[in-house]
Amino acid sequence: MRDKYPEFDPPTAEEIEDLWQSAFIVPDSSALLSLFEYEATAAAEIILAFEALRDRLFLLHQVGIEFYRNHERVKEGGAKQFGTVLSYINKLEETLLAPSNSIEGKIKNPLLDLKKYKDELKRTIASLRDMHKNDLDEYENKAKQEHVLILRKIEGLFGQHVKTQLDIDKVSIAAERRFNLRIPPGYMDKDKGKNNFGDLVVWFEMIALSGHLRMPIIFITNDEKEDWWATKGAIVEMPRPELIKEFRSKTGKNFWMYKLRAFLEVAHARKLINIKGSTLTEIKNKDIDSKKQRLERLKNFLAVYEVKSAEASAKFYASLGDDSNNSGELHHKKANLEYLVDNARTDIRYTQDYIEAMMADEEPSGQEKYFNGRRTNPISDNMLLHPELD
Repeated sequence: MRDKYPEFDPPTAEEIEDLWQSAFIVPDSSALLSLFEYEATAAAEIILAFEALRDRLFLLHQVGIEFYRNHERVKEGGAKQFGTVLSYINKLEETLLAPSNSIEGKIKNPLLDLKKYKDELKRTIASLRDMHKNDLDEYENKAKQEHVLILRKIEGLFGQHVKTQLDIDKVSIAAERRFNLRIPPGYMDKDKGKNNFGDLVVWFEMIALSGHLRMPIIFITNDEKEDWWATKGAIVEMPRPELIKEFRSKTGKNFWMYKLRAFLEVAHARKLINIKGSTLTEIKNKDIDSKKQRLERLKNFLAVYEVKSAEASAKFYASLGDDSNNSGELHHKKANLEYLVDNARTDIRYTQDYIEAMMADEEPSGQEKYFNGRRTNPISDNMLLHPELD
């Protein structure tokens, strides 16, 4: 029976061997953009590893568009941490000077000059702000130079291996039907608004590339949405079977996906590239930090919705004793909030499992499946950052 549904099985050893011997290697913008987040030495080593595979690298047109649209935003991300430090300095000033205002009229000793202490505190705070500004200027100058250097090296990877653009109007028409039927990939971006079918363009361009060159494809992506990956709890099993089936049916070739770290590990194990353990650790640590930040957003999200859920429950049960006839609407809101709370709790549990596994270095190294901290039908990060509370 299983031979009728081969897309549900991982590739055989022969298929994996064929992929690594002959497949074109297609990085997504998420993988390329992540290079700007690592230390310069780690980013340079990853680029050097890609250079060893230059003849097989291919840049999809849509990937190029998303890369150029977003690489400046990645550069700006590091400067946000300086804003956090400045907020701390401002809070420190407020905390230190506020008590002096409350006791100013109570100091009667002529040898105690409170103004002298306050002025010294203000000078210290001003010195901290100057230090902060100098550090920020130094960081921005260094970050700009490193960013441009990495950008130019990435641009030099692909040469003429750049896919031409597809007919966007045709993709738009296909996107509407596929999104409504939840056909992967791309439907998780359905609510992004205008031009929400970038993932589908990437997918169609990969199929067109494979069909034209008659070659299998290895796709490198750090995108973790469920419309790319088949998951079991917090564990990524493999690419979505629907993707494998569609790719094979339209090209006659195989297709497989890796996250960046897993790709580098496998390529290194196969002696196709050289990569240091410290660089792989850098990628892992960035991944852990990202998941920790996501965990905090989830916890904040859960706290807000638990309050809203309790309020909705109280309103619903109160409505059962009056004649307002709005109990149906209140029950719907109560049920929806309970669903969101349950989803958040599940996401928190899986994200914690992922972090613990990664910190214990239990990620299956160099294999075709690995943890990625997501679950089926995850709550989107956009919802976590901007929950609709009313």
